[in-house]
Amino acid sequence: MTLQLGLFATMLLLQGALAWRLIATERALERVQIRLANQGEALSLLTDTSENGFGAMARELDRLATAEVKSARRPSTRSVATAARKGRSVTDIAASERVSEGEVRLRLSMAGQRQPLMAADRG
Repeated sequence: MTLQLGLFATMLLLQGALAWRLIATERALERVQIRLANQGEALSLLTDTSENGFGAMARELDRLATAEVKSARRPSTRSVATAARKGRSVTDIAASERVSEGEVRLRLSMAGQRQPLMAADRG
């Protein structure tokens, strides 16, 4: 009977140690799962941020590329003044140079030219 009690006590201690080890392993596994979930969320955030950043860079590059294409030559003050000396109206000069009438007037004033006034400009 003493031998049976000894075996029973040994088995009970062994099962207790194994149960303790199982609980410790489960706690460690739970901590690893929490860290893995946090890493997954961080990776998802990093991916979204990278995609948004690359998209913004692509849009900016497209905008810069199209801005160069859109940029038309600006009329020189000399060409505006020459056209005014030839008797062309501010409206005609603005239309041919594809600028506003205000810019034509500004360039004429920079050139020291008197603006040609026609009936269409006075109204």
